[in-house]
Amino acid sequence: MKKTFFGFIISLFVFFMPFAAAAQDFGLLLSQDLLYDNFSDDDNNVLTYTAYLIPRYSFFFGGSPDGEYSGSFTVNAGLGIQYKKEKFTFIPELLHTELYMRFGALGLSAGRIPYSDPLSYIFEGLFDGARITHTSNLGSFGFGIWYTGFLYKGCNSIDMTEEDRVRNAQKFYYDYISETYFAPSRLVASFDWEHPSVAELFKLSAAIIGQIDLSDHEEKFHSQYLTVKADIPLGRFFLEAGGSLQISQEPSKKTPLNLAFAGELGLIWFLPTDFNSRLSFAGFLAGGRTSDFMGAFVPITSKGYGQIIEPKMSAITALKLNYSARLAEKFGASVSASYFVRNDRVSSNNYTIFYKGGYFLGPEFYARVIWNPFSDLQLNLGGGIYLPSLGDAAPDANAMWNINLSVVFSIY
Repeated sequence: MKKTFFGFIISLFVFFMPFAAAAQDFGLLLSQDLLYDNFSDDDNNVLTYTAYLIPRYSFFFGGSPDGEYSGSFTVNAGLGIQYKKEKFTFIPELLHTELYMRFGALGLSAGRIPYSDPLSYIFEGLFDGARITHTSNLGSFGFGIWYTGFLYKGCNSIDMTEEDRVRNAQKFYYDYISETYFAPSRLVASFDWEHPSVAELFKLSAAIIGQIDLSDHEEKFHSQYLTVKADIPLGRFFLEAGGSLQISQEPSKKTPLNLAFAGELGLIWFLPTDFNSRLSFAGFLAGGRTSDFMGAFVPITSKGYGQIIEPKMSAITALKLNYSARLAEKFGASVSASYFVRNDRVSSNNYTIFYKGGYFLGPEFYARVIWNPFSDLQLNLGGGIYLPSLGDAAPDANAMWNINLSVVFSIY
């Protein structure tokens, strides 16, 4: 089945090639990342090098004289190379591959297409499927359906169950590609709505998302999410507020039905300086398990918060203060301070340290500088430290730190 999918994508590309006119775009992107940290279990510092070579191709086709009808096709592939602990790993990926067609106010996308929920941490990334959108005076409406089992497991981390986590932790082997390459199988559908200016005051977004566990695991986890978010401009300030209610079903459990919740509140202050700068505060809360009925909030994709500890939005509270500035046309910098609190002591998360004490995980401090010397070259240098000793969950644990250098170069 998975081989059939890749054959379909190639056939689709060959079919649309004759329709490509002069409006074509070729490109080649090289992304390199060097990470030095002390996360190793044997107390040795580890150097990790990761590189991605990404060729891309896109073209436009069709198009009516009045501009009401048009289409495009985009394909991005990638070859990832990682060097860690004296071992090389080569990972091929099919990235953004999309056939898009517009018929007036109606749009249709199919392939490996991007999607993000209003809160951006429930279901976000590139997924295989199709989505229909319609734009009107009442806002933009969308309906999409996706399947996750063709994705590379490291691209969009899906670890909703313990069996998912075991599968994702397995090393990738070409000889066992069907068992070690692909992500856990989920069928996901969403119905979403967005209005850019409700009463000319604020932007409002909402979505209903549901996923069905199609894996062959004994431990099944199905879930549905009702999500709402508002973005409110207030002069030099910008307020963001949103929340999500989750209903989940675990047929193998004694209490198969659970409720959970998540929410966020953020405030951005655009400072009155001679250069672009802003100060922001954000608070995120994902409920933990408090009873057999009130369970932990579990997103479909796991987006890590923070730069070192990187907990996913499940049974966690995260508070973050950030200052960022564009000090010159080609130079920017940011500094941030975060604090993490776990909301229960039983739910699984992607913590690096085994916490056996209280709820307070400790703070993280991080700084970053970005330099764009040329339009096709970007250098990104960041570093920081996480201090579990300033919490009561693992007060005796050593500090964790990392230094990260990323270089992105557009070859043509």
